[in-house]
Amino acid sequence: MKLRMRSSIVPLVVVGVGFTSLSAPPTALGAAATASPVASTGAGNAKQTDLRKFHRQQLKWRACGEAECARVKVPLSYKHTNGPTIRVGIARQRSAVTGSRSMLFNPGGPGGSGTKLVASGSAGNLVPKRVLKKYNIVGIDPRGVGRSSELICGSEAQFERLPSNTPTTKAESNAYVRKVQRVGKWCWQSDSALTANIGTETVAKDLDIVRAALGHRKLNYLGISYGTYLGTAYASQFPKRVRKFVLDAGLSAKVDMRQWAKAQARGFEHALQLFAAWCQEAGCIPGTASEIIQEITKLLTDLRADPLPVPGGRPVSSSELLGIMTNALPNQAFWKYMVSALAAAHDEDGPLVRLITDLLTPPEDSHNGASVNPAVNCYDRPTKTNATLSRRWARNWSKFSPTFGSAMAYSFMACGKWPIRRNQSVAPLTSSTTSSPVLLIGGANDPLTPFRWTRELAKKYRNKSVIKWSGIGHGAIGNDPCVDRKVTNYFLRGKLPQRNTTC
Repeated sequence: MKLRMRSSIVPLVVVGVGFTSLSAPPTALGAAATASPVASTGAGNAKQTDLRKFHRQQLKWRACGEAECARVKVPLSYKHTNGPTIRVGIARQRSAVTGSRSMLFNPGGPGGSGTKLVASGSAGNLVPKRVLKKYNIVGIDPRGVGRSSELICGSEAQFERLPSNTPTTKAESNAYVRKVQRVGKWCWQSDSALTANIGTETVAKDLDIVRAALGHRKLNYLGISYGTYLGTAYASQFPKRVRKFVLDAGLSAKVDMRQWAKAQARGFEHALQLFAAWCQEAGCIPGTASEIIQEITKLLTDLRADPLPVPGGRPVSSSELLGIMTNALPNQAFWKYMVSALAAAHDEDGPLVRLITDLLTPPEDSHNGASVNPAVNCYDRPTKTNATLSRRWARNWSKFSPTFGSAMAYSFMACGKWPIRRNQSVAPLTSSTTSSPVLLIGGANDPLTPFRWTRELAKKYRNKSVIKWSGIGHGAIGNDPCVDRKVTNYFLRGKLPQRNTTC
């Protein structure tokens, strides 16, 4: 899910580390663009000889936070390796052991920054401690993100003016879709070349150049959420360069954005029921689980009709509260913030709700994340959308997801008029022929990527093991000692757990 725009976006993709849009409805971030007929670029396989100059480049490392950072030169298009180049940012946290191998880390997104997590020291909250002692952890910002050559579409002011509330009438729906579909045009006008070369298949090629530039013959990799799809794209193209891969919270390689949003609508509704049951037991909100959900529904309805004032800022809308919920529900550690936000909304304390929004949504990442997320998703997963279809989906999805269904039905509108790969099929991923063992982990109660997607992704590999995590949340590593032990055993000894293991 991951978008940090403050105006009208909720995740359509999720990120394993909580990188989802936080302040608006799952609507605007699907924004799209004016069509521009452009041939798909970046997917072709460059000859190995064409890439030697990239593989042999010398990296210049500089201190950055608790790590060291560098930028790796890669071709803008792998069909034209002697053409323009861009940079991919990486951050390395060295292990205590000299000469350790590196492990590339992607936290999800699309749009999640691996360098930020490593440079801040936060990767230590995810990677088991014994693994940290043996591997150099290298966070990567995929092309378009953070320390890499950034994709910035339009202006922050333009994003702030996008509609925030989920449409309820035909007129609102038509206006909403028309406005949101400007985002693709903004991306194209800002950087058409990068927008045309930002798909995951191309990003996977960048990973291989990073591997070579780091001096490694094979790649060790940890991917969460979208990072599992990226890792599988790599293993599909470079099967002989796979060493050890851990993929947590598997993302389907088949679904388009409509199918993805529909699955998340179901997942969020289930997560809300789990939250309400927990809240009833903990006594954080008076009433039964059913009554707690009714109270939340009433708060959202009231905020839509009467947003809470915030001195010197925009009012707090129902979309902002819904955004807090979609950011908090995938991580039980954030449920306390959701309780505080609901209490503040009940007490009509708009400034406190805004404080929680800003706490969970770092503003410095909002514009870049809100640009990259639809750019990658709409490239990888073209989806036919329009106002008429969204109204139909909103009605139908609200039957099984009364809280989130309607908003999620509008969350990917950008793709309907994206300037590249419009009306094409989901970018295919062939099965990997790697003989290296691959460890996959999926959550039974993951609101963003259902467990069946991890099972589906596992079919892309010959030698693999799947762990089913019975906990609650998006991403199991760092959240369960059983999972961490098995991940540690795999990375340190190369031993997969038994197939169909449950933690």
